[in-house]
Amino acid sequence: MGQHFNSNHGCTFGDLQVIFESMNTLTLHSTKIHSIPVLEMYPAVEQRASLRPLPLVIVFHGFDSSKERKLQNALAIAQQGVFVVMPDAVRHGEREDSTFAALTYNQKAESLFDIITETAAEIDSIIQHYSQSSIVDSSRCGLEGTSMGGMIVYEYLARYGREGIRAAVSIISTPDFGSIIDNSKLQNPEFYQSYPQSKINRVKGSQPLPQALKLRDFPLLLLNSEDDTIIPILPVRTFHTSLTHQYTDARQLRMKTFRDTGHQTTQTMIRESAEWFQRWL
Repeated sequence: MGQHFNSNHGCTFGDLQVIFESMNTLTLHSTKIHSIPVLEMYPAVEQRASLRPLPLVIVFHGFDSSKERKLQNALAIAQQGVFVVMPDAVRHGEREDSTFAALTYNQKAESLFDIITETAAEIDSIIQHYSQSSIVDSSRCGLEGTSMGGMIVYEYLARYGREGIRAAVSIISTPDFGSIIDNSKLQNPEFYQSYPQSKINRVKGSQPLPQALKLRDFPLLLLNSEDDTIIPILPVRTFHTSLTHQYTDARQLRMKTFRDTGHQTTQTMIRESAEWFQRWL
């Protein structure tokens, strides 16, 4: 059947132990924004060198996952002096109802692209919420997403624009949604067969790729695997190559690929993502 979108990039017990040992310098808080459950992680007041408002990074999890699975990513970013927000995507985590939870993986995957569109539409309301905060500088905002989360980031940039977004990181993801469906024909036939041709045409016709190809001089980091059976590497390389011809500042665009990691997040990806936001926010 091939690998699943929900790739094993959550926290082990050891990872959680490291996180909670860091809690004396970081604050971890659970709340809701307009009914959206989120986790917040940010430097404790007593640990901050100044009381200047903190830049904001919104971190999106993958398919069939939840916000808690992004604690490692949030920890690395928050330690750079950033206010990190981890929302549950539509129909995920605390937002998953019993009907959706009862579906099989492939039945859930039929809603993948609707979930991406609906979750991307919520980003502005999250940013607006933090614009009212005295400790957050929402004008210095970054977006990070893993797998489906990266697709949410691309969808937002394509549909709503990059105004107010200073930088983005895409981890094992792609703006070429059609390539995922085409790739699944061999890797996951059950997933492919669940999509009628009319829906495939709709996804390809509305995917963020054409608008994403218009990005220019916007700090964008792409972290992908050479042997990812979910996100084919060639369309991502093509996307990156096209952008290189438009950027006047080569420092603002970077693609790094990994071998023998499949559809998984690595510690190196997490570290490089945090460093990217430190550089550009």
